[in-house]
Amino acid sequence: TTLVAVLNSLHIRQYNKYYDEVQDIIARPSANRQAALDSARKSMPRLLVCAPSNAAVDNVILKILEDGFVDGKGKRYNPS
Repeated sequence: TTLVAVLNSLHIRQYNKYYDEVQDIIARPSANRQAALDSARKSMPRLLVCAPSNAAVDNVILKILEDGFVDGKGKRYNPS
């Protein structure tokens, strides 16, 4: 559905931002790395799904769990 596609694109955008941040941290000297990784863990991608009813949210989540998301390479995955 369109809503799942929008959520998919938001998730990919947030994940790519997080991934770039982790890559930058890994390139740093090892003395600063652990504290920076701990800080980056707090910014892992998350999505908040809101709808007029709990049933509507359940339907969206079930659709995501059944079909999964598509990553930038066209492969399906289930966000956790």
